[in-house]
Formats: sequence, C-alpha cells, structure tokens
Amino acid sequence: MGDVASRFSAYVEGFTSVIGDGGRAKPLRDYSAGLMMPCDRKSVEPMAAITAPERRAAQHQSLLHFAGQGDWLGQQVNFVICRASEGLDVGQLGT
Repeated sequence: MGDVASRFSAYVEGFTSVIGDGGRAKPLRDYSAGLMMPCDRKSVEPMAAITAPERRAAQHQSLLHFAGQGDWLGQQVNFVICRASEGLDVGQLGT
C-alpha cells in the first residue's frame, strides 16, 4: 500500500507547480483523493465526508472554494497529466 500512497503523492505534487498558491496543495490532495474514492456521487459533499469526516462542513467549503476558484491554466494542467501518464500501462488500470 505504501507504494500506491507514494505514487499518489508524487502525482499530486506534480500539479502544485501549476495551481498557483502553495496553500492549495492540501485541497488539491483532498479533491484528488475524493475523486478516486468509492462514493455514489463525485461532488464535493460526499467527497468532504470521506476525506474529512470530523470536519465535514469546513471540508465541504474548502473543496467548493478549491473547485470554484480554479484560476490555473488548463493547458499547464493537461501537460502535467500527460507527463504523469507517460509509460502508464493502461491495461493494468482495472487490476
């Protein structure tokens, strides 16, 4: 499991250079984790409940702010996604 966690951390850290303010790194991590978690809806309310159950309301607001104030450049984010997926064996994604 440690390998998955370290790979996820490296993946998320790749985006910190293009999202602007360094204070957005934790919301980015939480938002990304929420997208990958098994929940019925991929919206900030269930994501907040999963990523910070003890402070659900505050997390909900944090994730809303993060998603709604995304002033980073889409082209730069897409570049990071492409760079991170280089060499990815998509045949193994379902395993």
